[in-house]
Amino acid sequence: MRDSSKFGLTACGLVVAASSAASAADLGKGNNTVNAFITQSTCGTLSPTLKKGVNILSNILYNGPRTKVTLAAPGTSANGKAGSASSSVCVAATPTPAAGLDGATIIFNCYGDTLAGPTKSPQAKIRVKFNIGASHAASVNQINTVIALFVPATAAKPTCSYTDDGTAVAQ
Repeated sequence: MRDSSKFGLTACGLVVAASSAASAADLGKGNNTVNAFITQSTCGTLSPTLKKGVNILSNILYNGPRTKVTLAAPGTSANGKAGSASSSVCVAATPTPAAGLDGATIIFNCYGDTLAGPTKSPQAKIRVKFNIGASHAASVNQINTVIALFVPATAAKPTCSYTDDGTAVAQ
């Protein structure tokens, strides 16, 4: 995963999780896990992990409105050898709006971290538009994200975009 294109396309397949907080459809504070499927993608020719129909598992660390969100997902490939552990970690460039994540668009800088430690500079950037739906269970929400992926992180225009829809569960 040290190749920035692979990182940006595989690792930034991140979504958000939700629970009740600032509004009926905002994330809960703490770690939220997400299980989602890509429902639209122009990134599929660049990475098979971002094709329409692919399942994405990820986590979001959220401390509430006016705080910075962190997205994390496994970066290790299914055919990775022992000792190849890696994670994709995307850190928000700005705090979440006072109203929370529902309806917000946030820019994240994404890093490929390995057993050797964190990378020194972002390998990709994502712009995420969040739509969060409430549920009958306080710790379960519906989540839709529209993501523009920039590889390298300094790119002026998005390399591609994708949309995912899923279920978020507060841990």
